Amino acid sequence: MLYPFIKLRLKQVFRTIFGIGFFRLSLFLIFVAFLVAGVFSLSANHPSYLTMATIFILGMIQIKHPDKIFLKTHFRHYRLFYLMDCLLITAIIFFCLLWHFQWIDAVILLLCCFAVCFLEVDFTGKTRNTKIQDRIPNVCFEWKAGIRKMFLPIMILWISGIAGSFLIAVVPVVVFFLGILMLEFYGETEPYQFIMAYELGIKRFLWQKIKMQTLLFSTMILPLIFMFLIFHYQYWYIIGIEYVVVISLHIYIILLKYALYVPNSRISGAYSMIGLLFGLIVPIFIPVIWGLSIYFYFKAKQRLNIYLNDYD
Repeated sequence: MLYPFIKLRLKQVFRTIFGIGFFRLSLFLIFVAFLVAGVFSLSANHPSYLTMATIFILGMIQIKHPDKIFLKTHFRHYRLFYLMDCLLITAIIFFCLLWHFQWIDAVILLLCCFAVCFLEVDFTGKTRNTKIQDRIPNVCFEWKAGIRKMFLPIMILWISGIAGSFLIAVVPVVVFFLGILMLEFYGETEPYQFIMAYELGIKRFLWQKIKMQTLLFSTMILPLIFMFLIFHYQYWYIIGIEYVVVISLHIYIILLKYALYVPNSRISGAYSMIGLLFGLIVPIFIPVIWGLSIYFYFKAKQRLNIYLNDYD
């Protein structure tokens, strides 16, 4: 059963890739080339960061695995299919780690692939109403919903960052993971009535979304940045560069959401992954994200024109 499963997964990937059109396929191939180059470089110079980021992404994929119920109900050894997914996703990373003789990181990643298969926690299935949601402006419904669903992992990360801020790598890693979690807030599009309820023109609408996202995220990580600067002020540029990169990625995701806006749907996973990997895992290519953000800004104006034209 494993061979047909692997064959099916590969068919799904190729069907998705070749179904996005020539222009998008060209961008995707360029992205893959940069991605492989970035992973190859990280595996040689910073293998631990690459391994931690990969493990976190695998955990998030496992938590939100779309086929989890189907595999559990139809196959006795369903975790083998989870393992195959993990190994397919990390195949290039394993190759790069082994190429550079990073045996410890390769073994850790392999063991975590097995461990992820037993991860049954579903943070998104539990909701919590806290006083934090009351302090979030009503216009930021993405944040209200996101905090309600992901309150526990966010708090665990935030407290871990404060507690371990005396270690130089802890705060940057926590901000990295928090930045990824915030992307999920904008993973689904709202009904068109939500957009029209603002009664704002297109430019003001997009600016408000970007402004509120920047303000709320900055407020969340400000204590982390403060603690980092207390212990490691001489490395202020590390957290500064990371802040710019994460905010740039959030702006990219917001503009992407409205550039591809279809009421009550999920945004393209391929474009989100391009932003994630270009922006966070290969941050030297952040100008690519800036360029795509400008492109998606004009696309968003065209897409939202039908809803907000009367308010301009």
